[in-house]
Amino acid sequence: MDIIFNENTADMLIRGERWVLFLDGIIDIRKYTDDVWTIHHRNGTTLHVPVSAITDDQIEHLRVAMARGKTPEGFQAVIERGRQIIEFLESERKA
Repeated sequence: MDIIFNENTADMLIRGERWVLFLDGIIDIRKYTDDVWTIHHRNGTTLHVPVSAITDDQIEHLRVAMARGKTPEGFQAVIERGRQIIEFLESERKA
């Protein structure tokens, strides 16, 4: 699996398939062991990232995005993005 953390997303390539996680959907970041960060997303996805593969600044970026997603404005943005995704998928099915 390859992961690229961007400003608002984590773009992943898993077995040749592309997945996107929005960072404001992160609900928990912690180290259960000294050498791995575990990142939980509200959609049920869990990422295990080796400490050596991510900087402290990147972890802080994820924490800021997580905090933003927990504000009323951030939560509303998550809901609106979900609506847009549903509309997009429905239009694709109709096409």
